[in-house]
Amino acid sequence: MKEDLKNYFSDLIKDIKSIKKDTIFELIKKRGKLLTILVLVILMFLGFGIGRINTSKEHLLSKLEIALKNENPSKLSSIVKFNSKRVSKKDLQPLINYYSKDSSRVDSIINKLKTVGETEDLKLVEENRVFGTKYYIDIKPYSLKIDSEFKNSRFTVDDKNYINTGSKIDKLIPGVYTVKGILESGFGYIEASKEIVLMKDEEIDMEFDAVMLNISSAFYDAEVFANGQSTGILVKDAKNIGPFPTTGEVKLHIEKEFPWGRVKGEEVQVKDIPNLTLNLSMENETLKSEINTVVDEFYRSVFLALNNEDKSVIKGGTENAINKIYDVLEKKYFILKNKYNINDIRIVEDKNQYRYENGVYSATIVVSVDYTVSKSFLGLNKEESNKLFFTKMLYNGKEWKAEDVENFSL
Repeated sequence: MKEDLKNYFSDLIKDIKSIKKDTIFELIKKRGKLLTILVLVILMFLGFGIGRINTSKEHLLSKLEIALKNENPSKLSSIVKFNSKRVSKKDLQPLINYYSKDSSRVDSIINKLKTVGETEDLKLVEENRVFGTKYYIDIKPYSLKIDSEFKNSRFTVDDKNYINTGSKIDKLIPGVYTVKGILESGFGYIEASKEIVLMKDEEIDMEFDAVMLNISSAFYDAEVFANGQSTGILVKDAKNIGPFPTTGEVKLHIEKEFPWGRVKGEEVQVKDIPNLTLNLSMENETLKSEINTVVDEFYRSVFLALNNEDKSVIKGGTENAINKIYDVLEKKYFILKNKYNINDIRIVEDKNQYRYENGVYSATIVVSVDYTVSKSFLGLNKEESNKLFFTKMLYNGKEWKAEDVENFSL
């Protein structure tokens, strides 16, 4: 049987090669049945091929629709290419996430691919092969540039692709990504996170809960402390320092060494304001004691000078202050010959003001003096009085002295 078929086709080929105009009808008559079968087979294959082309395109788009709506990266991976290569299921997740948020997006791209063959992120590609045409979906690549005001910040895109601020990642698959940033500070790492939609080349700015600080103070040579630890920075040098987190965990204060000891200022919480003023009160227990001693000596000696009519007994004041007060005593009180006895001298603490200007320490001290005025005649007609004296004081590098008393009178 096999030998008969072989001989039959051998004779057929010889007949085809010897075809002439006057023998064609004879060939059809002789081999009519077989030729009819061959023609039918050829037509069948042509029809199958044409149908397969249409069926392949529709089938592909159907698989794409199902893969996206069912959030199936495995099925999607079998019909797409990126940079002319197959794509892993994991790398397709951003694209899956984008379309899973709104199924109408899937309907829209399927319609566009059917009509124009292209969307903003996908393209229907026709590939001609020996045995027909094949279709696949080509994914368009996009780039992402990440900026930040903090130049030492670093970023990841979906926990990979580590880049520095100002850098760009090329050839990313379109979709939804999570960009994470990390910023190193002296107080640990400051983190930021943002979800982005990448459907074109994008440039984003990442914001951190952080701030660079400019610190000012009347005490330019004071040292800056953060959370109780020295930064090693003086106020005068504290320009654009940081970054500091602005979520409230950092508190700053300044400290300064005074002639009467080291003084710490109040803590200030760091927030999102870049200009921060830090101050401190110059007062400590040692200063209070020194001021109290000088004030007590000064006012007791003034009253003694008034009773004795002797300027030389006034202590604790500058020459200017002594002359000014004694001049008032001479003009207003010597003639009365009254006696003035101090009962109590105290400083009104909450009204004191200290200043540090141009390297000079000064203070305004409010002093309350209780005293008794006795008429000179037999000491009769005693009168109790109280006066508040606004006393200006200066530090001369060694000690405090009274510089002036505003509107001194008794």
